[in-house]
Amino acid sequence: MKRKLALLFTVVIGIFLLTSCAGTEVDYETLRDVSWEGTELTIKLGENKSTGCVWKTHPEDDSVIDYSLNRTFKLANSNEKRSKAIGTLEAGFKGKGAGTTQILCTTPVGWDGSGDGLTYIVTVTVNEDGTIKEAKGEESESAPEAETEQTEQTEQESKTLEDYFNDHPDVYDETKRSVKNKNTHSDFMDIDLEVEGNTLSYIYTLKKTYSDEEVKGLKEHLENSFSQVESENKDKIKTLEEAFGVDNIKIRMEYRNGDGSMICETTMG
Repeated sequence: MKRKLALLFTVVIGIFLLTSCAGTEVDYETLRDVSWEGTELTIKLGENKSTGCVWKTHPEDDSVIDYSLNRTFKLANSNEKRSKAIGTLEAGFKGKGAGTTQILCTTPVGWDGSGDGLTYIVTVTVNEDGTIKEAKGEESESAPEAETEQTEQTEQESKTLEDYFNDHPDVYDETKRSVKNKNTHSDFMDIDLEVEGNTLSYIYTLKKTYSDEEVKGLKEHLENSFSQVESENKDKIKTLEEAFGVDNIKIRMEYRNGDGSMICETTMG
């Protein structure tokens, strides 16, 4: 039984482990790159989290192009830069319909933590079927006034993560599909996603109903791991906040036995 519980514990915790990807050393301060394939467009930007030089992105017209789930932060290779949380933001967008629009990328401060911040504007043209026709990025000394006002209005309207998903049901559906598709342990458990207010809940339901004794051992392992899981998911929460323009997001994890009864739960953030 101990071996079975250890395997089950490894499966559950393995879902949350985050890894950093190595790559060629680059000049992160000046890193600006735009690429696309099919309907997916990716903007790569250098970030310096230690000084607060962190990018927010906003599409001007979400009927032309909108957020996708492809948003990650990858730490630099060198130990010096990693210790300062310097690396690359990869922000993804998905073409929706014909037109030309802009994606506004801004930071609150400059690379060294001073000044009014940076502005990078990507102009993108999308075909009728959502495929990207052309995209080009350029530095700007200041954000266009109209776009800044629209960004502020959007942030006010999307007060919670639930509000955002209600306004963008396709993004919510895609998020749920992505969570299910990334479940590499589908032989052991099912994963579902629920949102209420600013809390995003991951519901893990075991496919087998375990005995009270087995559940007791599994619950002990899970509860002992919660502090580690919370630490590893801080970047995940921040990524969600930046991707959806929502502050104070919380992640809740709920574990259920095969019969639907609660094993344990925790909330992070």
